[in-house]
Amino acid sequence: MNSIKHGGAQESDIRVLVQRINTLDDKIDTVNANVEKTSSSLDRVADNLGKVAEQIARKEETDKHLSEKFNTLSNRVDKIATNQRDTDLFIAAQKPWAEYRNKIIPSIVVAIILGLAAVFYSNPFK
Repeated sequence: MNSIKHGGAQESDIRVLVQRINTLDDKIDTVNANVEKTSSSLDRVADNLGKVAEQIARKEETDKHLSEKFNTLSNRVDKIATNQRDTDLFIAAQKPWAEYRNKIIPSIVVAIILGLAAVFYSNPFK
């Protein structure tokens, strides 16, 4: 009888151990599933980081291109400003002559017309 009780105790212990093993197997399966999910998430994160790195590289290239374009445009603006200053100086230098021409030439034309009128008035083809 001792052996039967002992055998019953062993069977009971074996059942408990089997249940614990099954529970551990379920937990291991759950852990493995979580590891797979985590691994998949890490893969997606790695892909996203790669995309972000590509975008950063493109942005840096764009920034470099824009910086070069800004420098070119800045140089052009400087040249235009210099040309405008030269043009303003030229116009300022020509202004007295333009005023002189605008006053003297009409005066000369009027004087010639008046002179011719006086000549023809005093001596009309005699």
